[in-house]
Amino acid sequence: MGYMQNSISQNKIELISVDLLDENRLLADELKHLNYALGFTSGWHYLLDWIWTIRQLNEVNNKKILDAGAGIGLLQWYLALHNSEVLSVDRSGRKVVPFHLLQHFQVSPYTASDKFLPLGEFFKPSFQEYRFAVWVKAFLRGMLGSLRTRTWETAPGSIRLYGKDLRDMPDIPDNSIDYVVSISALEHNTPDDLRIIVRELERILKPGGAMVVTISAARDADWYFKPASGWCYTDKSIKEIFGLSDQDPSNYDCYDELHEKLKRSKELKSNMTWYYYYSPLSGMPWGIWRPQYLPVGIVKVKPV
Repeated sequence: MGYMQNSISQNKIELISVDLLDENRLLADELKHLNYALGFTSGWHYLLDWIWTIRQLNEVNNKKILDAGAGIGLLQWYLALHNSEVLSVDRSGRKVVPFHLLQHFQVSPYTASDKFLPLGEFFKPSFQEYRFAVWVKAFLRGMLGSLRTRTWETAPGSIRLYGKDLRDMPDIPDNSIDYVVSISALEHNTPDDLRIIVRELERILKPGGAMVVTISAARDADWYFKPASGWCYTDKSIKEIFGLSDQDPSNYDCYDELHEKLKRSKELKSNMTWYYYYSPLSGMPWGIWRPQYLPVGIVKVKPV
């Protein structure tokens, strides 16, 4: 896999620079095309998060990778296209899966309670358990995705859907996962819950395995960003929550410089998805480009 580095050997904290877009142009364009083809929408900085995460990973062929707080997000499908065994964990459960994903990916439930519903359930009483909008969104996304991916072959990797809170995943054995990845999901938990989640993710990692996650960064003090329902964390808090030391590298001293670069990014501004433009409550109210924080990547290697 051409974009992967050779190894993950060191813990680190890295504010994610917009320079990654130009430094990894082929990968950036590939991810944008894949997101479009699958009919997904995504947060304004997710392209940076995906690139940074992929750049950290070791060879992923036949690796067991847990995507924490995956939802229906892009990274798990990218990894399956590169022959990973993905365990996709989200407390939402995801009983309704767009059918174009089932056509092109080997998707299965992780436990009996994770079994997803076929489109035929729309006409059965079980439909009443799920909001009408959930079914409509899945149906429309499936139709759109089928048109854009009609010539695709089945991805070589696999995805198993596990509807569970990340604080407690009893069905996953200790020391069984090669990598944990997470794209802008863990910050939607309280700081106390995040500490519990990190311990649980460490439990399931194999010795020598690594967490590679992105969250939101705060310059001077932790704060809660209400439009995104997520916390922004300082360097100090990240080190405490993830069990990193002061010797582990961090570029938080570049916060102001990187934030200014981010504000000038025409590419991220032009790629904002539609929902930012129709609400004053979004992370970019009425589509006004005004990023209030930086994404930050964290690598935590489990000792051997």
